[in-house]
Amino acid sequence: MALRFITCLVATEKFNKLSKIVEDSSKKRATVLSAHISPKITFGVVVVVEDYLEKVLLALTQFGVRIVGVMALSVDEIIAQLDRCLLDLSEGKEEALKEVDELPEKWRKQLLILKDQLLIEAERLNAYSHFGKSGNEVVVHGWAPAKEIGKLTNLINEETKGTATIRVAIPTELEKPPTLLDNPRIFKPFERLIEVFALPFYREFDPTIILAITFTIFFGVMVSDVLYGALISFFGVVLAYKIGRFDKYLHDLGLILIGVGMSSIIFGFLIGSVVGGLIVPKWSLIKLTPINILLFFGLGFLFGVFHISIGILIALWKNVKQKLYLAAFTEQGVSLLIILSLLLIGAGLNLPKYHWLMDFGPIFIKIGMALFGACVVIAIVTFKFERVTGIIEIFARVVSYSRLVAIAISGAMIAHAITLLALKLMALSLIGVILGIFAMVIGHFLNCALVIVAAFIHSLRLEYVEFFGRFFETWGKKFSPFRVERQFTVIS
Repeated sequence: MALRFITCLVATEKFNKLSKIVEDSSKKRATVLSAHISPKITFGVVVVVEDYLEKVLLALTQFGVRIVGVMALSVDEIIAQLDRCLLDLSEGKEEALKEVDELPEKWRKQLLILKDQLLIEAERLNAYSHFGKSGNEVVVHGWAPAKEIGKLTNLINEETKGTATIRVAIPTELEKPPTLLDNPRIFKPFERLIEVFALPFYREFDPTIILAITFTIFFGVMVSDVLYGALISFFGVVLAYKIGRFDKYLHDLGLILIGVGMSSIIFGFLIGSVVGGLIVPKWSLIKLTPINILLFFGLGFLFGVFHISIGILIALWKNVKQKLYLAAFTEQGVSLLIILSLLLIGAGLNLPKYHWLMDFGPIFIKIGMALFGACVVIAIVTFKFERVTGIIEIFARVVSYSRLVAIAISGAMIAHAITLLALKLMALSLIGVILGIFAMVIGHFLNCALVIVAAFIHSLRLEYVEFFGRFFETWGKKFSPFRVERQFTVIS
């Protein structure tokens, strides 16, 4: 069967009647396609079976249609042309998709450069809005780090050829300067953990160094496994130097993970924990056994006493600095005496276990009771009875540090159970070996992830609640200097 294609022009107002004339003359063996050229003229294509071509042409001529041309194509030719068109479209689509895939790599460098330039220009324009202006003068008022004042003064004089007047003033008590955390490079990443909580006030104590040391220790104690620590450090390296190359926050987080991972390795060696007991080293200092669990909890309590005492000492220093001597003595002084009395009483009760120290036990208990009694007297004289009732709070806060050992024990026990299960499966058959390896890898990966999350959250909780709660005042506003920060470009 052959088809004929009749192209024609017809008045737009007559086009609706054209379809009926074509169908009637061809006994519905033809159809009409259209495309409007103008409001008055429509371009039509009549597709008709060859046997009815003459009748349709006659009907079109009588209707007043202008015939443009007649084309003859078979169904097979039409299908072949359509196939060729589809093939061309498919090839064009593949080329277009390939070009689209190449666009990010092709323009990435230029776009990053433009991003740097736009951010720098936006920062510069925003700074102008803070300048005071008159006819010939510009007044700039702002904050600068104390150690940079000399360099800043020299730079301004050099750029203005000595025509600028510079006035440097120390902030008054009524002013609230922004806070700039300035710590040694090794502790810089831990400033992020301070910023997550809140910035200290300008005149406040910066706890970054203490947080960095204690957070790293707490995290290492809770993980306490050589393999887990190695995995954490490895992920930290990838995060800091691969994923976080262009993201300062991810880079700092990676450096923190490297540090806590190393801490976990050290504590893993100390307690002899490698892959949940898969390897039993001979170099462990104290093995994590049921007999030693109470000893570990005791060490956890000592960590708590030490950590809380540092916070109280910082608060004591703040009061002394502000010449609030009475508050320093009746508040932080009494708290420290209560802690010391409890330590002495606890030591006195435990010293008789060691024969060569048993004579000192009663002495420690008497001194501890005397100190506690002195605290009670101070509270009565100064009408600060909450200092004595605060013994319950101090005890509760110290006990909360037991989470260090609890998480370490739970993680070690789960790791040990995973290792035992995997070894038992491997002893069964070849399939058991495959299942055992699978259980070993997946089980330790999941346990490691859970321990990391738990260690991170609980370490931060001890810092933010137990430590910062003793002295921290969250009035600080971050110091944001006007400077060019280039992430993707450098000036050569």
